[in-house]
Amino acid sequence: EKAQNFLTSFGLDKKDEFVLIYTQSETCKSGFRHDQQSVETSHYSAAIKWFLKQGIKVVKIGSPSTEEVLKFPGFIDLTQITAPGEIEIFLCGAAKFYLGSGSGPFYLANQFGTPCALTALLPYGPQRAGNFLQFQKLRDTQSQKTLSYDEVLDRRLGLVFSKKAFNRAGVAIIKSTSEEILNFAKEAINYFEHGEIFRKNKSLEAKLASLRIFSGVCSESHSLLVS
Repeated sequence: EKAQNFLTSFGLDKKDEFVLIYTQSETCKSGFRHDQQSVETSHYSAAIKWFLKQGIKVVKIGSPSTEEVLKFPGFIDLTQITAPGEIEIFLCGAAKFYLGSGSGPFYLANQFGTPCALTALLPYGPQRAGNFLQFQKLRDTQSQKTLSYDEVLDRRLGLVFSKKAFNRAGVAIIKSTSEEILNFAKEAINYFEHGEIFRKNKSLEAKLASLRIFSGVCSESHSLLVS
């Protein structure tokens, strides 16, 4: 009740559906590993606007950064204030789903059983069940070709997240664009509601299981798996 009263003062009522967003940005680095998975919050703006048009509010949590604060009606940015500790716990359990980095509050949301959609995911490798994934794209710096999932594994980079290791292997990280995150967000809702993208994942179930990926993957990542 305390958490709900606090959030009501920011415009999030008990009846409201909302998506919880947490990002690792270049301007707010909490660890070397996450630098490789960083996506500027501004790249989420198209997805945020789309959610709001669907009548779904958006709440952002995390540490403050030097990025410009996004301001849209229905978008609640809690990164600029000091909130009671139980607020994030409540949000992780109450959200329609979690969208963002596979770190920090993701683990709490996952423990609550909240559906989680993870962007710019590294490293490649086994993935726990119940989530929806967008793998970070990787490119061969010589040929400029985007590497398939199998090619990443063949280069023994499946469990790598170090930028230095990728550089030594002649591989560059391709950052997700605003349009890609928007498409991912749309597909996440479709997946969690067992729509077309959910059925598409069913057709790849054997391939995913062979890679020990027990979550769904977006269309963009499908192309990495079947190429």
